[in-house]
Amino acid sequence: MSNFKGEINADKLLHVAVLAFPFGTHAAPLLSLVRRIAAEAPKVTFSFFSTTKSNGTLFSSSNDHDDKFLPNLKHYDVHDGIPENYVPSGHPLEPIFLFIKAMPENYKCVMDEVVAETGKNITCLVTDAFYWFSADLAEEMHAKWVPLWTAGPHSLLAHVYTDLIREKIGSKKEDNNATVDFIPGFPELKTSDFPQELINDIDGPFPTMLHKMGLELPRATAVAINSFATVHPLIENELNSNFKMLLNVGPFILTTPQPTIADEHGCIPWLNQHENSSVVYISFGSVVIPPPNELTALADEKGSIMRHKILKLKEFALEAVEQNAVLAFPFGTHAAPLLSLVRRIAAEAPNVTFSFFSTTKSNATLFSSPNDHDEFLPNLKHYNVHDGLPQNYVPSGHPLEPIVLFIKAMPENYKCVMDEVVAETGKNITCLVTNAFYWFSADLAEEIHAKWVALWPAGPHSLLAHVYTDLIREKISSKEQVHDANLDFVPGFSEQKASDLPEEVLYDIDGPFATMLHKMGLELPRATAVAMNTFATSNPVFENEWNSKFKLLLNVGPFILTTPQRMISDEHGCVFDTFWMECIVGGVPMISRPFFGDHKLNARMTESVWDIGVGVDNGVLTKESTLKALELTMSSEKGRIMRHKILKLKEFAFEAVQQNGTSAKNFNTFTQIVTG
Repeated sequence: MSNFKGEINADKLLHVAVLAFPFGTHAAPLLSLVRRIAAEAPKVTFSFFSTTKSNGTLFSSSNDHDDKFLPNLKHYDVHDGIPENYVPSGHPLEPIFLFIKAMPENYKCVMDEVVAETGKNITCLVTDAFYWFSADLAEEMHAKWVPLWTAGPHSLLAHVYTDLIREKIGSKKEDNNATVDFIPGFPELKTSDFPQELINDIDGPFPTMLHKMGLELPRATAVAINSFATVHPLIENELNSNFKMLLNVGPFILTTPQPTIADEHGCIPWLNQHENSSVVYISFGSVVIPPPNELTALADEKGSIMRHKILKLKEFALEAVEQNAVLAFPFGTHAAPLLSLVRRIAAEAPNVTFSFFSTTKSNATLFSSPNDHDEFLPNLKHYNVHDGLPQNYVPSGHPLEPIVLFIKAMPENYKCVMDEVVAETGKNITCLVTNAFYWFSADLAEEIHAKWVALWPAGPHSLLAHVYTDLIREKISSKEQVHDANLDFVPGFSEQKASDLPEEVLYDIDGPFATMLHKMGLELPRATAVAMNTFATSNPVFENEWNSKFKLLLNVGPFILTTPQRMISDEHGCVFDTFWMECIVGGVPMISRPFFGDHKLNARMTESVWDIGVGVDNGVLTKESTLKALELTMSSEKGRIMRHKILKLKEFAFEAVQQNGTSAKNFNTFTQIVTG
C-alpha cells in the first residue's frame, strides 16, 4: 500500500515542459500529442510554452475543446523576440529570425517562473526537434529530453548528415545536377533535391538552427517522429543507429482526432457521383500556392473562363484609382478565400491600394509569417476591426455568441477603421470588395460613391435560397407539413423540400445571423457585381436565374485551393500535393510540385523509392507537364502499379496505429518516458 502511495506522490511531482515552435504547422501536432499523453497521465503536470499569438490560436475557444478535461495541462506565453516599437522590414521570415535569436532565454525565464509558481521542478522536456539547446538545458536540470520531428524520416536524416553532405558536395554545390549517392537509405539524389538550408543558404539563423539540431538530436532520451515502421526500413535503421531511441508515433492524421470540416461545398456527394479513380484532387496546403501561370495551366479550358472573370474583377480594381477596401467575415472559412482572391487581383494591379479589414484574431491567422507572402504585394495591407466583444467579456458558453456580438457591432466597427485608413493613406475608397453577408455595403458604397463587389464563397444553390427567402416564407408558412413542403416554385429546386433549406431561411428567422442573411438576399441585386465560388455550366438553371437577379454575375471558382483537405480516399483518383503522408493514408498516387524546404526530398522519395507518385517536368506546372503526369497516374499501367503499392503502404499505416501496432506501442513508450 505504501508503495502505491509513493507512486502517486511521485507522479504528482512530475513536471513536463513542452516547448513549441510557434510558426507553420509545428505547434499544433506537438500539442495534440501532449494532450494524448496528459489524458493518459492525469497526475502529471504539463506546461505548454509558446508565443502569445500561437497560444491564442491553439487554445482559442473554438480549438480548446478538450482542455477543460485536462486540468493538468496549462499554457504559458514566451516572448516572441520582437523589439518594442518594432517596424517590420517587409521580409516574411524576419519574425522567425527574431524569435530564433531570442531563444533559449525567452523560454528559460518563463520556465523559471512556472517552476516557482508550481513548486515543481521540470523532469522532462518535450520539444520541437528544432530546439537543439534542449540537450544542454535537459542536462543542466537533470531532466529527460524527448523532441518531436513533425516531418518525414528522410528529411530528418538529411539534417543529421548535414556535415557529411556539405563535405562531400563541397565545390559541387553550384551544380544542381551533381549526384549524391553516399547517404544510406536514399536513392541517387541531386543536390537540387535537398533543402536550401543544407547546401546553399547555410549561414542564416534558420539553417544554423537546423544544423545544430542534427548535431544535438543524438543526445536526446528519445526522438519521436510523425511516421510509422516499415514506411522506409533503411532510413529507419540509419536513424536508429544515430539516436538512443527512435519512436515512430504516426501517422498523426490517424492517431490524432481530426477536426470535423463542414462540407459546405458538397464535395463528398459530388465525389460519390463519380467512378472510382476518375477524380483529381488538387491541394498546395496553407502556406504557398503556385504562380498564376501554373494555376492557369492546371485549370485549362475552365481556367480560361475563370481567367476572364478574374480579369473582370481586375478591371473594377484598376478603375479604382485610389483604394479598394476589402471587408472579410472573420469566422469559419470565409476570410481565407476572399483574401486569396484579393491577393490575385492585387498582384495583377500593383499600382492600386488594397486595404484588408478583419478582426485581430482573424488577421493574425491569415497574415501569420508562414502564410504571409505579401512581401511581394506592398499594395496590400491589413487592418484590425473591433470584434464586438465587450471589455472584461465573460463567455456564456454559447458557441455562436462571438459571431452574434460581431454582427451587432457591424457596420460601425468597419466604418471607424476605414475612416482612419482613408485619413492615414490620403486615398478615398473607390471600391468595396466584401463577403456577400455584408448587406450594409450597398448603402455604404452608395454613400462613398464606390463600387461594390460581393463574394459568395459557398454553393450557388444556398445563395439562391437566401435571395428567394421572402417568397419561400410566403409560400410555405401556411402549410401544415412545412418540413415536407415542395420548393418547385424556386427555379432549380424542383427536387428540394423545405427541410433541405438552411434553418435561417424558414425556421430560425429572427436571430442576428438569420436577419443578416435575409438582408443580404435583398441587397445583393444592388451590387456592381457578385462573384461566386462556382464555374460556368456547373448549373445553367441557377446561372440563368442569377443573371436575371444581379447586375453582373462572375463565376470565379471553383476555389480548388481552399477545398478541405483529408476528405479524399483511395477510390477517388490522384492528388496534386507535397504531403506524402496524407497521400499514403488516403491511398492515392501523388503528383508533386515542390516549393521549398523538404518538398523536393518528399517528391524524390514518392517517385524513386516508394514509387507512388510522379513529379511534373522541371518542377513547373504547364499544360503539357500536367497532362503527362495525369495520364501516367490515372490511365497507365504504371499508375495501376502505383495504386497497388500505395494501398500496401496504407495498410501498413493503419496497422501501425491499431492497439498492438508499432506506432501505438511507441506512443506508450513515449508516454512512459515523459511521465516516468
